[in-house]
Parts: sequence; C-alpha cells; structure tokens
Amino acid sequence: MKFSLIICTYMRPKPLLQLLQSVQEQTVYPDEILIIDGSTNNETKSILEENVFQNLNYFKVSPEQRGLTKQRNFGVERVESEMDVVCFLDDDDSFSLDYINNLYNEISLNPDMDVCIFRMTFSPDNETVLPPFGNEIIAVGQVGISFAINKNFINKHDL
Repeated sequence: MKFSLIICTYMRPKPLLQLLQSVQEQTVYPDEILIIDGSTNNETKSILEENVFQNLNYFKVSPEQRGLTKQRNFGVERVESEMDVVCFLDDDDSFSLDYINNLYNEISLNPDMDVCIFRMTFSPDNETVLPPFGNEIIAVGQVGISFAINKNFINKHDL
C-alpha cells in the first residue's frame, strides 16, 4: 500500500518543518509528500531547500489557488497515480513515532474503507501526542482532526 501525504501551508514554515521532522522519524515513511504552499513569501521554500526530506515535492500556488480547500484540491490533482491512500495533514501537526504505521494497519485491516478520519490528542502540556487509535477518546488539550482517503474513492467520485 502506497501513502501520499498532502500538507497545505500558509506562512508557517517553522511548524511545517517540525511536522516534516516528525514524519521523518516515523516507523513507516510515506511514499510521497506534497507541500502545497499558499504563502506570500518564500520562507517555506527556503526552509525546505535547507532541510532535505525524502519523497518531498514542493508546490507554491498562485493567490487564486490559496485557501485550504483549493490547496487540497491542487494537491490531489498532483498525487502520483500509483498511490493508494491520500492523507491530509495540517502544517502544525505532529505525532507519535508509529502514527503512520497505525494508520497503515487500520486501513489494512479494513481494505474496503473509503475514508479514515482520525484524531491527534495532545496532552495538557501540548507537547506529548497521545495515540490516535484505540480507546483514547478523552481530549485533555488540543485535538486535531486529519483524514485519509482511498485514492480509488477520489477517482471514482471525481473529487
């Protein structure tokens, strides 16, 4: 199963760098990372040139293509054809070392699943990320929602 991450960003190069560093430490690494940048400056591009990440493709969008939904759609149009799952993350997300592995396992156990919505729950110090799967349903800090979509579902419904 091949994973693509789409990360939309706007004027937040440092949080994006932290996210990419947490992705780099994952036990399962994504097959493709698309950065869709709506920033009005080149700080994000500069940080990405200074820090190399495997399988990363950077795109800067025009002012007309800015905005989370437009940037996500821009990213979906550029996902490589052999990808099976498209995962959307926010530029300020970070997660535990086995986060992508857990997502991979969840999708593998449910191969007919079209959409997997998952959450990241931060501890009260907003630094420790609790596991997204299982019985951890009590939010004790910030909660982020991310999701993954089966690429066949995207193609079938022309999303």
